[in-house]
Amino acid sequence: MSTKTHFLHLQFDAEQLTQVLQYSITSGGKPSKRSAGRYSGSYHFEKGDAIEISVTMTSMGDASSNMEVEGYSIAGLDLICQPHTKQLQTYLSPYDKNQASCQINTWGIPKETYDRKIDMTMRTIASLQTLSIASAGGQWSLSGYLSVLIEAVIDGISVTTPRVFSFDPEVIVGTGSDPH
Repeated sequence: MSTKTHFLHLQFDAEQLTQVLQYSITSGGKPSKRSAGRYSGSYHFEKGDAIEISVTMTSMGDASSNMEVEGYSIAGLDLICQPHTKQLQTYLSPYDKNQASCQINTWGIPKETYDRKIDMTMRTIASLQTLSIASAGGQWSLSGYLSVLIEAVIDGISVTTPRVFSFDPEVIVGTGSDPH
């Protein structure tokens, strides 16, 4: 049984127009996404692997913007799995036999960094929950929905703007088929 830790990092910009999250899943500093072979294009895990999650909101110090970002909070991260139907699977998701969805709703304290070279502020919040891969094998389409509340001052008025961002990787555990 593997005990590898993977890191799911989600990122968005406070002023971005689209709803698509930038995301990466890494382990040991290397991408968990396979670029060749049987698992090409998917994220590959083994039973017992752990997934730690963090979210970063970026904001530029753009003088032409009328928005001064003060921070954000995470309302929740919903992960919904749809098993592939090529073979019988006994787990509804890689992390739970009886649930196709999972909500991550316990988050730490935001950490803020500033990069002077590009005039960008990055605010990162790490989840206090860790996902554990429970299934020994299978394939899923994963859809993730991140709900955030962005706090800013726009034209001198404090506002909180709710946003929902999404991402949708393919996930394979083990050999990709259920061993049962």
